[in-house]
Amino acid sequence: MTPLTTEHCDVAARRLDEAISRLRAWGVRIHESSRLPAAVRLLRQVAKTDRFPRDQLQLTRIGNALTTAVDFDHISRALPPTPVAPIREDLQRAVAGTLDDFSSTDALRSQSQLLIGTVLAAAGYHPGAPDTTQPRPSPDYVVSVDGLPCGVEIGRPTSVRGIESKADEAVKQVAGMGLRHHVMVFDLSDVITALIVASPPGAPVDPEAEFQALNRQLSDRIAADSESRVILYVSIVRLFIWRVSRGIATPVPLFKIYGAVFKKGAVGLVQDQANRLRTRVLAGWEALGGVITDLKPVP
Repeated sequence: MTPLTTEHCDVAARRLDEAISRLRAWGVRIHESSRLPAAVRLLRQVAKTDRFPRDQLQLTRIGNALTTAVDFDHISRALPPTPVAPIREDLQRAVAGTLDDFSSTDALRSQSQLLIGTVLAAAGYHPGAPDTTQPRPSPDYVVSVDGLPCGVEIGRPTSVRGIESKADEAVKQVAGMGLRHHVMVFDLSDVITALIVASPPGAPVDPEAEFQALNRQLSDRIAADSESRVILYVSIVRLFIWRVSRGIATPVPLFKIYGAVFKKGAVGLVQDQANRLRTRVLAGWEALGGVITDLKPVP
């Protein structure tokens, strides 16, 4: 994707400031020293100096600030006019944390969940909260696909080792409600970030190649599970890769989505419906400015 300039930081700061106002109007408490206002201040500072620093830690914080700005701009614009208590609780969790959080936290997991809800809304679905009055596992959202309820479970794993256990946990969350079909969504941003950080000097990780490799791994695991009820697997990645040339750092955004339909999981659901669901979810991501990536079809 196209590298960003410090002018983009100024635009991001302005949009995040507007997002903060929308969230506060919804009753979300945001302290001036917390993550979102801190992101606004940092992005404005970068725009004012008209250059990116060389310090890697500071560059990572700027990348976190940019991701925060993009996500909450989309999330806040998708909110209905009247506050909804469960969503407000999710928002309250999501605005916590600091710009130094480089791996999955409660705040970042809530942020991913809300972003996927925004994608579903942009896709023309109306993601609803499941009935949590019963003491049982439940998915993050329930959507209606041509009249059939589907559970949507969202995970944000932190390592390659933890991905498969997260996949198994997601299956249980949806099956616990007795739903026949479900959609599994993973935000792989933290996993790819960890791979980049752990890569040895002189052998940098290719984030796009890692994204594809992780999707193959998860898709093959889901396809091999004879008990799986997954009709659609979706993954996203949102991070900024810093390219340094002649001492000048430039952020390149990696905002991608991948989606695969599984025939076995779609038993009882017309295949065309599952494919339509995939097409609309990917279109929802594109409507937010993201890019689609494709791999092999999954049986």
